Amino acid sequence: TAGHTKYIISFDPKDAVENGLTMERAQALGLQFCKENFPGHPAIVCTHPDGHNSAGNIHVHIVIGSLRVRTVERQPFMDKPCDWEAGKKHRCTSAMLRHLRVAVMEMCEQADLNQINLLEAQGDHVSEREYWAQRRGQRRLDHANAKLAAEGQQPTQT
Repeated sequence: TAGHTKYIISFDPKDAVENGLTMERAQALGLQFCKENFPGHPAIVCTHPDGHNSAGNIHVHIVIGSLRVRTVERQPFMDKPCDWEAGKKHRCTSAMLRHLRVAVMEMCEQADLNQINLLEAQGDHVSEREYWAQRRGQRRLDHANAKLAAEGQQPTQT
């Protein structure tokens, strides 16, 4: 690995206007989230206002060093000693991801911010798995359309 792991907390674009979310408040939430969920790891927390795909929403990048620098108290989502012992690498297990999703939902609820259920798809929202499947499909389609355009043909799907 590259020696680090990245996570992103992306807030609803409406939170800035409806719920008073500022860059400073998002940074504070990100720092607290990092402290509570990645104990023992060196980390960088950086907040941006530009959102993914030009959505314009505030989001927080959390980058943690892969090695835990101190032993921490075992948490329910930690199933092997390497998950809490100093000098061991960070493991992003399915239990860890589920814990992080629940932690984000709880953080947003406590901060009176908009939040969707990150554990399953709802309404017009898609699950993470569906999102990445759509991205892969769009990438393939874009590649095929570029090939058609290079050959002077008109793409039939976009």
